[in-house]
Amino acid sequence: VRGLAGAAAGFVTVSTAAALAGRAIQSAIGRTESERRLQILASSYGEVAQIQNVAATSAKLFGQSQTETNQSIATAYARLRPLGISLNDISSTYNGFNTAARLSGSTAQETSAAFTQLAQALGSGVLRGDEFNSIAEQAPGLLQAISKELNVSVGQLRDYAKDGKITSDVVINALKAIESEGAAPLAEALSGPEQKLKDLQNETDNLNAEIGKLALPALITVVGELTDVIRTASENTKAFSQVMNGLRQEFDFILTPLGSFYEFIGGIPGIMTTAIDSLFSMLGPLRQVAQLIGFISGETLGPALQRAQAIGSYTGMADAPED
Repeated sequence: VRGLAGAAAGFVTVSTAAALAGRAIQSAIGRTESERRLQILASSYGEVAQIQNVAATSAKLFGQSQTETNQSIATAYARLRPLGISLNDISSTYNGFNTAARLSGSTAQETSAAFTQLAQALGSGVLRGDEFNSIAEQAPGLLQAISKELNVSVGQLRDYAKDGKITSDVVINALKAIESEGAAPLAEALSGPEQKLKDLQNETDNLNAEIGKLALPALITVVGELTDVIRTASENTKAFSQVMNGLRQEFDFILTPLGSFYEFIGGIPGIMTTAIDSLFSMLGPLRQVAQLIGFISGETLGPALQRAQAIGSYTGMADAPED
C-alpha cells in the first residue's frame, strides 16, 4: 500500500511539474511573439524602444498582463501608424479607451474586443455601424467625451455616425480628454479585490514567461533537431518512392511488349478457328458444284451417249454385207 501511495504521489508530482513546465513554455512563447510583433512593426519607423515603453506603461496602468497589452497595442499600431497617426496619439487612444471601458465596468476581454473594433473604425477614418454599437455598449463614457468634442447631445451621435461625422480626429481628441481626466477615477476603479486577483494572475504570467524564456533556447534546439530528423525521414521516404517508381517503369518497359506478345499468341487459336470456319464454308459451294456436275453427267450426257451408241449400232447393221 505504501509503495502504491508513493508511486501515486510521484506520478502526481511529475504530472504537476510537466503541467507547470508546459504552462511556462506557452507563456514564454506568447510573450516572445508579442514582443517580436511590436519590434517588427515599429522597426521601420525607428520606434522600437518607444513602443516597448508605451506597452510597459499601459500594462501597469490598467493592471493587464504584458502579453495582452503588447498584442492590443500592436493591433492599434499596425492599423493607425501607416495612416500618419503618431505613436503618442496611438498611446492616448489605447489609454483613453481602456480608461473609459474600465470606468464603464467592462471586463478585460470585453475591453480588448471593443478596442479591436475601435482600431478598425479609426483605420477606416470614421466611427459608424457595428463599431459604433460596440463602443456604445462597452465604453459609453467615450460617447460622452465625443459628444463634448462635437458639442452635441449623446442622443444625436447615432445620426452623426450614420452621416460619417464622427471622424478619427474627433475620436482621438475625445480619448485624449478621457486619458487626462479619468486618471483619478481609474485608480479608484482598479483598487478593488477583482483587480487584486488580476494582479496576482499577471505576476504569475510574468513569472511563467520568464521561466519559460530560460528553457526556450534548449527547447528550440531540441525542436529544430527533431524537425531535421523528421525532414530527413521524409526525404528518405520520397527517395525510396522515386526508386520504386523507377523500378515500376522499368518493369512496365519489359512487361508491356511481353503482354502484347502473349496477346498475339493467345489470339492464334482464334485466327485458326476463323480460317477453318472459312474453309468449311467454302466446301459447301464446292460440294454443290460437284453435285451439279454429277447431275449433268448422269442426267444429260448419259442419255446422249446411249442414243449415239444406238445409232452406231443401227448404222453398222445397215452397212453390213448381205450373205
